[in-house]
Amino acid sequence: MVRCFHVPTLQATPGVELVGVVRSRPAEAVAGVPVFTSLEEALGRLRPGLAVVSTPHHLHAPQAGLCLEHGCHVLVEKPLSLEVEAAERLVDLAAERGLLLVEGLQRRYEGFAQVFRELAASGELGELRLLHGLFAHRFGEADRAGWRSDPRQAGDGILGDSAIHLIDLLVSFAGPGTHRLRSRVLSDGGQGPSHSFLCFFDTDRGATVSACGSYLSPSDSVQEEISVWGSRGSLFARRFCPERTLDPPTVVFKDVDGVNLRELDLSSRPFGRGLPLAALLSVLTGRAPREALLSEARLTLPTHRALDAIRRNALEG
Repeated sequence: MVRCFHVPTLQATPGVELVGVVRSRPAEAVAGVPVFTSLEEALGRLRPGLAVVSTPHHLHAPQAGLCLEHGCHVLVEKPLSLEVEAAERLVDLAAERGLLLVEGLQRRYEGFAQVFRELAASGELGELRLLHGLFAHRFGEADRAGWRSDPRQAGDGILGDSAIHLIDLLVSFAGPGTHRLRSRVLSDGGQGPSHSFLCFFDTDRGATVSACGSYLSPSDSVQEEISVWGSRGSLFARRFCPERTLDPPTVVFKDVDGVNLRELDLSSRPFGRGLPLAALLSVLTGRAPREALLSEARLTLPTHRALDAIRRNALEG
């Protein structure tokens, strides 16, 4: 993320200067700037206005909190925290300090979410009734090595990793709430990080959400489908990408009578993992209003609450 998305985005944004990097191992320089092995030392010496946190999951909350305490706006990669209570404290801290705290959940900025918001605003979807999403890939399972194999550092597997993107997208569409929730989480032999999940719940707005995902795809590919049913129309998105390539999905809208059926071209729409940082930089440099921060942490808290409910329900059930 740092090499491929964060550093290039920072360096390409007018009015932004990359001043330092913190990493666990010493190095003379990264991207032409000094390297620190202590976050607190770097914050004290550099006094940056923005910090980007892209570290093992268990470090996100304490490191983001330290940056906020030093007066920095923060972008933190998902998950914001492994515990929902810590995520809530971070949101409160950012509000107290008057700072922006953004989570790296890019799906809210991408073309499919744009299309959904446009159709919802125009009334073409009507009242939302049912939202369903699924994904399957294999590289999430294969990548579980090093710190990712340790639940204390990585969290509980798929729910703290790939699933958060799908749940966040569906919750951002359907609204908060996890009423009448039912969930199942699977792991190898009932032990170790989870590799698959399934859940159903109703939101405060009366929409029903169902979602499932797995790291046990039979091939190294990305398979995803998302369906949104409203009282006046439906929106369907599907993509199948061999290996690890990620292309925009095929998207189709049809009205409730099936008369108005059209395929939507997303090729010119935003797409990519660097979108949350780009949106934050646009706001900080005055090129966009705060409303452009679709993944500001206060807006993604319902996602973390939903994930927490899925975990608790699965354990209790």
